[in-house]
Amino acid sequence: MQYILVYDISDDNTRNKLRELLKNYGAERIQYSAFKAELEEPQLIELMQKAERLLRGTDGALIAIPICTKDQQKIISIGKQTHETTII
Repeated sequence: MQYILVYDISDDNTRNKLRELLKNYGAERIQYSAFKAELEEPQLIELMQKAERLLRGTDGALIAIPICTKDQQKIISIGKQTHETTII
């Protein structure tokens, strides 16, 4: 299943660690604080558990939003992208 992972983290160090964690799971950046990743349920659970440990004691948050194949085709994007691929 594909997920959009969105975070809101004020601490630079924590934010950088979370970005690296997301990249380690194959997530690709689609906006400054949003990534897209293809994850099986066990991978998602593992990722969220690691993120929870990383965010413990902070005011940060991470949200994983599932996107089905049908809805992926409906994504509309305008403006500057943060990576080379435009999502449409």
